[in-house]
Amino acid sequence: MSANLEKSRSRPHSVVNNEAVLLHHDAGEDDTKEAIPWVAWAICLLCALAQFQNTFLGIAPAANAYSIAGAVGGMDKRIWIVQAQGIPSIITGPIMAIISDLYGRRWIIVGAFLLASVSSVVGMTASSMTQIIIAQTLAGCAAGISGTMFAVPSEVMPSRYRAHVQTGMSWFSGLASVPALIGMGAATKMDPINGWKWVFRTQLIVNGIICLGFLLIYHPPPRTQTFISFRKRIATLDWIGYFLLFAGLVPLLMGFAWASDSNYGWKNAHAYACVAIGIVGFGACLLYEWKGRDDGFIHHELFRHGWNFPIAVFVIAVEGSLFYLLNNIWPSQVFALYAHDPIIAALYLLPFFMTILVVSPFLSIYATKYKDVKWPIVAGFAFFLSAIIGYGTTTATSNKAAIAL
Repeated sequence: MSANLEKSRSRPHSVVNNEAVLLHHDAGEDDTKEAIPWVAWAICLLCALAQFQNTFLGIAPAANAYSIAGAVGGMDKRIWIVQAQGIPSIITGPIMAIISDLYGRRWIIVGAFLLASVSSVVGMTASSMTQIIIAQTLAGCAAGISGTMFAVPSEVMPSRYRAHVQTGMSWFSGLASVPALIGMGAATKMDPINGWKWVFRTQLIVNGIICLGFLLIYHPPPRTQTFISFRKRIATLDWIGYFLLFAGLVPLLMGFAWASDSNYGWKNAHAYACVAIGIVGFGACLLYEWKGRDDGFIHHELFRHGWNFPIAVFVIAVEGSLFYLLNNIWPSQVFALYAHDPIIAALYLLPFFMTILVVSPFLSIYATKYKDVKWPIVAGFAFFLSAIIGYGTTTATSNKAAIAL
């Protein structure tokens, strides 16, 4: 069975009328032009829309957390509007990724966006903070699919267009900041009681389009032999590793959340006890994946060909942490120090995303022409480092400098 799995995973496919068409992945064939069917472009557009939704989900509830908490009550639980979405997405991401790699992406994508649609309905009809947190938790579970959505275009498009497709997805992701910040800010300002519901109404519309789109036009070839039963497929998954990951990351992230809450802080047992338990659980997960099995969700083969993969994982983790810092901590600082108007506060974050729209095409052109991503990444982190150092020097009167940074 393992031989069949490896064989089925060894070659990426494009999707055209339910038939597998091999794409060129050899470096010598990168410049070979291929006819690209409309369905491939449509699938890439759906993936770009999925990144739009992922960014909107990360920004809109966080930027409007004060308005949401004020409308439904429970300002003391405001921090969980963000955390309830962020924590589950980190847990479900690896599980969804490995299942989609082994057994195909179609149904897990459709299921994820169906769950996201349900979460949107729960959110837009909520009348209490508890219901908002439930909606965000469901959305977070579904958001684990976001990494997989970056993989789908690589299956349906030739490699020579990949940088351009990824740039398009970054564009859509950045564009989400406009309705998330300006549109939702305007909605809550015009209607302080019910305007925040547009945060979830907008998500429902986008989630529904993506769910139906993938259901109707995405029909990839099967990744495993049809004789492998559902029970055997379930048995091949790394359930012990998933449990240890869950047992480690959930308390760890919740501890950090409580530590950052002014009502608790590091001196409270909610914070330090959860962090301690999380470190032990996460350590057990890494130990099990290292010594317990070779083919877990952290597959050993990924680490046997030099340092590129572990370095890439570390870099992505750091970038994600920086984005989380900017997207979730920065709006609170802006609202407290610089602007109490929700629209003006949103404008302080908008330059970050607008810069992405300007820079992304140049990165795409460079990466395609020189087939290099190393130095753009180095340059990006140099800018990140400069900005973070600059933020550390800002004060309550440094609003213009903060925008520039």
